Amino acid sequence: SYCKDANDLLRKYGKQAVIDAVENAETTVSKYIIKLSEVKYVDRDKLFKIKTGSNKLDSILDGGFYGGQLIILSGKARNGKSTMASQFAVDAIAQGNSVFLYSGELANTMVKDWVESQIYGRPKITKMQSSECEQFYNDKFWLVDNNAVEDEEMPTVLDITEEMLIKKAIA
Repeated sequence: SYCKDANDLLRKYGKQAVIDAVENAETTVSKYIIKLSEVKYVDRDKLFKIKTGSNKLDSILDGGFYGGQLIILSGKARNGKSTMASQFAVDAIAQGNSVFLYSGELANTMVKDWVESQIYGRPKITKMQSSECEQFYNDKFWLVDNNAVEDEEMPTVLDITEEMLIKKAIA
């Protein structure tokens, strides 16, 4: 039977059970921890990369983002995170990749507007231009729906991302 701590063990099985547990205790490492020496070598030059759209940034990043990499942009409001993320997404799709994006600041409609503005290169586009953009990114751009959960608690972005990858909705 499971005991949550030494007090629980003492109450259920007595003093000798606690003594035995302490004397026979073994140090264990979490299943979520690995020694760095156990990680296999990978030649980074052979890994799949996605260009960012900026030659200087690609140079700094050794050729671009690595495929499957989680990119988190953080900073103060109005410092260009959404613009940069949108441009990265558009460039990745133009290279034949799929994109999965979460914005903790922008509503879904604003993400769409931001991305489509990047595609057209101007701040305001028409409904017809928006339809053309949809053809460009259809089935290639996925967004965490900030409107999906109203009454229940929303799962973490990490859980949603894991579900997306497991279902292989993004190839």
